[in-house]
Amino acid sequence: MDLFSDRQRIGPRRMEPQVTSFDKRLRNALWTAFVKDVWTPRDTWCHDDITRRDRVVEHIWLQLFGRSIDDVPQTDKDGRGPARDVLRKYFENCTWWKLLDLLELAIRGLSPARSAALAKALNDAMVAHYAAYRVIAGRFVPITDPHEMRAVDEAASSGGQPARKHIEKALKFLSDRDSPDYCNSIKDAICALEATCREIAGDQSAGLSDALKRMKSEPQVHPALVGAMDKLYGFASDAGGVRHASREPQNTPSFEDAKLVLVLCCAIINFLLAAQAKRGS
Repeated sequence: MDLFSDRQRIGPRRMEPQVTSFDKRLRNALWTAFVKDVWTPRDTWCHDDITRRDRVVEHIWLQLFGRSIDDVPQTDKDGRGPARDVLRKYFENCTWWKLLDLLELAIRGLSPARSAALAKALNDAMVAHYAAYRVIAGRFVPITDPHEMRAVDEAASSGGQPARKHIEKALKFLSDRDSPDYCNSIKDAICALEATCREIAGDQSAGLSDALKRMKSEPQVHPALVGAMDKLYGFASDAGGVRHASREPQNTPSFEDAKLVLVLCCAIINFLLAAQAKRGS
């Protein structure tokens, strides 16, 4: 938020990212986004929106709180009832990762339009309060650079269906808090690139190497870039047993390795799609 005191550097301002703890200001901002886009009915709301809101409450009580169906509180059409009070206290006192779990349940339970609005509001709050997470494709992902986030988000929303599915899986493996799988995250990122190259080459049965050979003749794709994609594929194939069983456990890919491959693959996918669109216009 660009306020006078920020521009003049007057008064305290948080500069360290919020990673493993969320302060009160951030929690309040996330609660405001949640209430506005999930809870508070508007003139444009339809019956389905209210039904989905009630379903979000049910998912939170059953999946997050571990309660029985009989314990789910009732909420009237205007959002009044004990559920809101319970959720408000939960927002204030729960661990940071439980809060993100709750918000992911909300994002997935809403209609696509409401989900997109909530994701944007949450990301705005995260940016304003220096939180180290962003919503990408319906999941909270640790992020360090907004350009990286935009590259992944763009590829996850504009690529072909096979590529989008692989990107979503790569994100899931990368952001799994309990058991992240960096090998499979790298594998699916490469598969997303492979699917895009096959689409551009016009041969759905081609492997990445064959698709790259055909793409060398494309006027919008420089041969050096084709060579870089081939080398990226080689790196991923050799990164701690992504393609084959690793004989050196110490070479198991890290979070940084997996994020690098995902961001690079998504950036290349975005470039290839833009070049294809330009060529077809």
